[in-house]
Amino acid sequence: MAKYIRQQVSDCIGGKKTRHYYRLENKGMVSLDLLAAKVGAPGSGLSRGEVLQVLVALPDVIAELLAEGHSVKLDGIGTFRAKLGLKTAEEENDTESDDQSGQQTADQDGSQSRQTNRNARSIKVTDVNFRADKDLVRLTRRYCHLTKGADSNIQKSALNKEQRIAKAMEYLGTYGVMRVPTYAELTGLSRGDAYKELRQLRYDPHSGISGNGNRGTLVYFKTPEQ
Repeated sequence: MAKYIRQQVSDCIGGKKTRHYYRLENKGMVSLDLLAAKVGAPGSGLSRGEVLQVLVALPDVIAELLAEGHSVKLDGIGTFRAKLGLKTAEEENDTESDDQSGQQTADQDGSQSRQTNRNARSIKVTDVNFRADKDLVRLTRRYCHLTKGADSNIQKSALNKEQRIAKAMEYLGTYGVMRVPTYAELTGLSRGDAYKELRQLRYDPHSGISGNGNRGTLVYFKTPEQ
């Protein structure tokens, strides 16, 4: 039987509203071996070893199909799709030398081809999105019998916005760059609120804080003086 946790979160970014969320208490990660043992339980007609072989081989097959541009649907489980994003400057520089020899004069079609290649070299797979099948959601709902667990309160930061920015500027003056988890630790914000506030500061020309990268590689630094 699963337990649910009520999580209370104070809105630290621009208001006094308190929000409530409900989540399942995490009992830990299920290993591949345990999953194979449950699928290959006595009476299933499958051995644990056979199931394990399929589960081990499945990620490589899915990755290959996703890389070719397919969506992969496992009936009753869900659909996988590859997500694209831009490479960092360092990653793009690592592959830039591959086509240096071909950069001589060319006609308009050749120039367009090189531009297409250059664009392709700057893009990579950044994530794999998963959307659960409705049948999986329905079955999970049917099997789930809830009891109340402990409440969880996320406290509001003791610092106001100006004090949080001052903490960030002090840190950046010492270390040069900062990530979202560091800002959350410095200010007492949740990671979600820390991300939202840094995003606001990044696009505020008067904040003194700039950022570079996508969400997975995003770093913040002092805005260079003009």
